[in-house]
Amino acid sequence: MLDPVDIGLAIEMDAELERLGNGIHRMDASLKRFFKEKHCDDVSQVFIGLILTSPAGDRLHPMRRARFKRAVTFTSLITHQRVNLQNVLEFDVKPDYQHIRVLNADAAIEYIARDIVASIEQLNKLAKQLPTFDIAEFRRDVASCLLP
Repeated sequence: MLDPVDIGLAIEMDAELERLGNGIHRMDASLKRFFKEKHCDDVSQVFIGLILTSPAGDRLHPMRRARFKRAVTFTSLITHQRVNLQNVLEFDVKPDYQHIRVLNADAAIEYIARDIVASIEQLNKLAKQLPTFDIAEFRRDVASCLLP
């Protein structure tokens, strides 16, 4: 039997937007709950890089292209143990900072959620590497988790 897809938001956020922390945590928890029941041959891990930094931070937190890796190894900063991951899909999202900073928290979270869903389009460039991963279904699933 296949393992469930493990999904999560990897967040880089300016202090000015910390007021969005609870909403972003709810989005992350909703994705994790939903995808705990999903299985796929091609993808075991999905990391969505959510970059919520001002344009001045572009050099420190650039948008990276979507990528798929069959194997990833790193050392945990918490446990100091080596972690081996298989079939890792990563893509970044960088919503318009100037727009988000003037929205109230609920509107900002909805704006970010819509940007995450729209950014899934970039995964089409990886379709040949992911023959059994249905990108359109993934987009619908993420939308059902994050959008009202």
